Amino acid sequence: MKPSIAWKIGQLFVWVLPVVLAAFWPDPATRPALAQTTPPLMFIENVGQLPALAGGEEIRFQVPTAQTTLSLTDNALWFTTLAQPDPSPDQTVAATTDPKTLLPAPRAGVNLKLSFVDANPQPRMEPFNRLETYVSFFTGSDPSLWRSDVPVWGGVRYVDLYPGIDLEISSENGQLVQRLINKEDVTIADASPLANIRWQIEGADTLALDENGHLRLTTAIGDFTLPMPQAVDAYNVPLDPPQPEINGLEIAAPFSSAPMLPSSSAQIAAAADLLYSTYLGGPGHLDSSRELAADGAGHAYATGLAYPGFPSTPGVFDPAVDGVYTDVFIVKVNPTGSGLVFATFVGGSDFDGSHGISLDGAGNVFVVGTTSSTDFPTTPSAFDSIMTDESDVFVAKVNATGTVLLYATLLGGNSSIDFGLSIANDSAGYAYVTGFTQAPDFPTTGVGSGYYGGYTDAFAAKIAPDGSALAYSTLLGGSSGEYSYTIAIDGAGNAYLTGYTGSSDFPTTAGVYDRTLNNIEAFVVKLDPSGTPAYSTFLGGSGGDYGYALAVDASGSAYIAGFTDSPDFPVTPGAFDSTFNVGYSGDAFVAKLSPNAGGLVYATYLGGTYHDYGEDIVVDAGGSAYVIGQTGSTNFPTTLGAFDRECAGCNHTFPYNDAFVAKFQPNGSLAYSSFFGGDASYERGYGIALAATDEVFLSGDTDSTDFPTTPGAFDSTLDGFGDAYVAKLRLRPETQTQPTPVPAHTCAPTPLGTVTVGQEPRGLAVDSLRQRVYVANYGSDSVSVINSHTNTVLQTIGGIPTANGITHDPQRNMLWITSHSTDQVTPIQVNADATAFTTLPALNVGNQPWGVVYDPVHQYVYVANSLSDSVTVINAETRAVVTTLTGRFLRPFHLAVNPVTGKVYVVNFGGPTQNVAVLNGTTVLKNVSLYDSKEPYGLAIDETRNLVYVATVEPHRIVVIGPANGQPDQFLGWAAFHRGFNNPRRPVPLRVIAVNPSVGPAGDGGHVWATTTLGDGSEANQALFIPKGWGGGFHFPLAQSVDYYPADGIAVDRAANRVYIASGFVPGIVTVIGDHTRLCPDAFTKIASLEGDMGETPADNSDQIGVEIWKNNEDAPQLSSDVNGDGLINILDLTFLAAHYGSSDPAADLNEDGLVDLLDLVIAANNYAQ
Repeated sequence: MKPSIAWKIGQLFVWVLPVVLAAFWPDPATRPALAQTTPPLMFIENVGQLPALAGGEEIRFQVPTAQTTLSLTDNALWFTTLAQPDPSPDQTVAATTDPKTLLPAPRAGVNLKLSFVDANPQPRMEPFNRLETYVSFFTGSDPSLWRSDVPVWGGVRYVDLYPGIDLEISSENGQLVQRLINKEDVTIADASPLANIRWQIEGADTLALDENGHLRLTTAIGDFTLPMPQAVDAYNVPLDPPQPEINGLEIAAPFSSAPMLPSSSAQIAAAADLLYSTYLGGPGHLDSSRELAADGAGHAYATGLAYPGFPSTPGVFDPAVDGVYTDVFIVKVNPTGSGLVFATFVGGSDFDGSHGISLDGAGNVFVVGTTSSTDFPTTPSAFDSIMTDESDVFVAKVNATGTVLLYATLLGGNSSIDFGLSIANDSAGYAYVTGFTQAPDFPTTGVGSGYYGGYTDAFAAKIAPDGSALAYSTLLGGSSGEYSYTIAIDGAGNAYLTGYTGSSDFPTTAGVYDRTLNNIEAFVVKLDPSGTPAYSTFLGGSGGDYGYALAVDASGSAYIAGFTDSPDFPVTPGAFDSTFNVGYSGDAFVAKLSPNAGGLVYATYLGGTYHDYGEDIVVDAGGSAYVIGQTGSTNFPTTLGAFDRECAGCNHTFPYNDAFVAKFQPNGSLAYSSFFGGDASYERGYGIALAATDEVFLSGDTDSTDFPTTPGAFDSTLDGFGDAYVAKLRLRPETQTQPTPVPAHTCAPTPLGTVTVGQEPRGLAVDSLRQRVYVANYGSDSVSVINSHTNTVLQTIGGIPTANGITHDPQRNMLWITSHSTDQVTPIQVNADATAFTTLPALNVGNQPWGVVYDPVHQYVYVANSLSDSVTVINAETRAVVTTLTGRFLRPFHLAVNPVTGKVYVVNFGGPTQNVAVLNGTTVLKNVSLYDSKEPYGLAIDETRNLVYVATVEPHRIVVIGPANGQPDQFLGWAAFHRGFNNPRRPVPLRVIAVNPSVGPAGDGGHVWATTTLGDGSEANQALFIPKGWGGGFHFPLAQSVDYYPADGIAVDRAANRVYIASGFVPGIVTVIGDHTRLCPDAFTKIASLEGDMGETPADNSDQIGVEIWKNNEDAPQLSSDVNGDGLINILDLTFLAAHYGSSDPAADLNEDGLVDLLDLVIAANNYAQ
């Protein structure tokens, strides 16, 4: 039977007690001297929380120390120490199904009883130096045995232990100090009263004195060294006591003038970034909290499990037989790390351990964990107070001083195990918990299905503010197994979960990033305030992917950290690390989902060649993510200026590793990364919380004696095996070289570099005011944000499936992106300085939307729906569909707007006769025939001259539409392009086109830019610079090489005179070329020589591109009547016209007056047989 709190608190606090295993004690020469004192040891008064020892001996005070628990009775001192265990396996909860597997292997121990022979049997025990720490015990199911705010002292004095002699026990510099004080006024020679003092040792096999005058005790589990007390007078002046004598297991005159054993700490006095660091453990073992919490005043809160329950008789004991039990601890560390504000214990008579912790605004603390104790302490209004299976989840709430158990309840089914891992709370006091269960009868409230089967199911529950009821409880699972590790909530009461599943039938929702299970994958689930899934998605590759941690920002984006061994984990373009490190185990990963989980904003590996795990994550108000974990990789990436850039504990075998801490910028780039640990076998990082800008609290556990602690730390000494730790670290960002601004250019065309973006980039949009270029990445479902001042990608916005076309609304600073595969257009709100991006709900449009354009005159957004032959019109202010235009479109791909007139031009790529539809608001004004220029694709508007440029794939022309004979939007002519000048066998098919109308002499018509691609039969992938527009007669193009398939993206920044061309697949490339009024000397020479040769016939094999221009003047050719495209005007064309008589079909409306009538038949008749 486990005593209610026996020996309990010895497993929490870490100070140096000079009672240690000899094998653990380092060479004193290797230890630095302490520059500052450490806080005093805590002498915790027994006010009923500790049971009696063997024979009814009552514990009066107990001192938790680094290597030993010291218990003070009226006539003895008891020291309890455990033997060194085997190396600890990783205690990460992944794949754990039985809470008892988290316990270390049973460890032998020893109780050493030091009795005062012939002493006063009932000396007056006077504590002194009351400490401010609150210590409370809520153990067992009987509230009458709970104790709050137990007195804690800095020392205890046995008054008149012997006649005229007191025994005073306290601490100095974190070490236990014992003094026998002779209160009588005696000379050094007259020290005979001291000679009568004898102590009896029980539990040891032999006693001996070592060369330093310390007492060495031999036991079956090892040797122990115990310094003996100093003899002083009433004024604390050392006396010259008699020499000690040993007789069997008794020692007479147990005095020593030898110095205290040195501290085994390794303090860091000069590391300015380590604001504080302290051990937090004891002689058993403390598991650190999986989640760390912090308040606005700089306090850190940790939770975990303590190992009490040692047998109460002297001698060696075997915990495998006698039992070692655990209780939950909750501690609040003061802002300097020099002490505890409170320490609270909660538990019953079996396994109790906590993993999650959170705070409310009043400083109340919520914890969640697992218990196997049938007498776990629950409160009267608890939802469930009966533990009926192997283990149950518990949820507890204590007040801001840790002295009141506000509520404690169980949560679980009646069979198998239930495991609680994470907790969050809202401002109304509701607690949200998650974990996993094997219980088919786990309590649910009807918002989800019942038990799904398989090995385990994940669960999520919302608990009433008083712990009396479930607001909701739901299971999540499939036919295999699910484990949920973290829960977070947003301001609206939505809950977000992550974990992992092996169930192919795990429930996912429509429109999310990934609905197909490959192997074992992480999952991310969002529950609305009622507990109903708002979204559910997988996240992973073909290997095993495990979500261990999750945070959510104000926009509803979820940030996930975990572990993957998938070589094809879905990293995003431009990710910090896109390469899987094939090694011992796998890599950590960090990912950010869009608010609707439709895609990844960013995702990256994080690791080296050995095992790397991401264990916890938090996000600040600016969208930066902070991650803690563990790594065994000596080549784990660190940044300049980091606290520690060498992994002293890494030796490439598990579990030897260091903790790490990393910071990612909002765009997913690595801002900071550091190791954190000593040189022993392991450090693990489990918890992280924000302290201030670029300052974080860290928690985990360690077995390093040289773990970096700071002067004045609450605890600077490792126990005999391993400790938890809490630290506060300033993340000093790497001093990065600022990106070089794009150099100024003084002529055109000037190459200005390339920018690597996402996969298969298509549409481009320019915001000259904020120096941004936006790229729609079709192949990676994202938008790249380029700083056009430096040609650098600032951020990648994920979650835009098959991003195709893109436009920018400068009045609202809004992006609109078409998704070709989902038949949607997505608006993204951009903040004032274009550094933050909020993805708004997508709108449904037509089938396979392609181009999109913003009209500043009508305040509309137009979307060309390529497969449904329509154009969707959207109100830019309300983001609502106004109408969908049909009947005048056939395979519309691209469109463009005249920002002065508000007219929108739409190319109709399909049909027997191609044309351009002209829109004004929601009205289709006309369709302008392109006659024999087929496959029109790209458009560009010169609003200064009211011209429209149309690029055609076949027959490789730029068609021009503009005013003629007093009428707007007339067919003006075309320019055709061939290599070898007029060699018809070497056409230059064109795709997209842009115009910079204000450069060059006014009469030249500005500069025109277009693209040609191998995919259309061209001889090269090129951007074509045409130094004169329609008014200047289209000078010969100058070709600039670009990456593969520059088919859909070209844009001009008219303020900076830069041209951007999207091309390539994996990765995508944006090529930047400078435009200018002045031509570069080599370009001018080339053009001049070509113009001089115009009267000659250049060689057909020349790579120079020639221009053939045809203008429609007053003697314009008759309108074409070959409506079926067979090259003849015959009865078939007349039949086609007759069949469409009275309609508005643009293919039959030859005079483009909006109606197929007699006039169209007359035109065809006049051209008959041509």
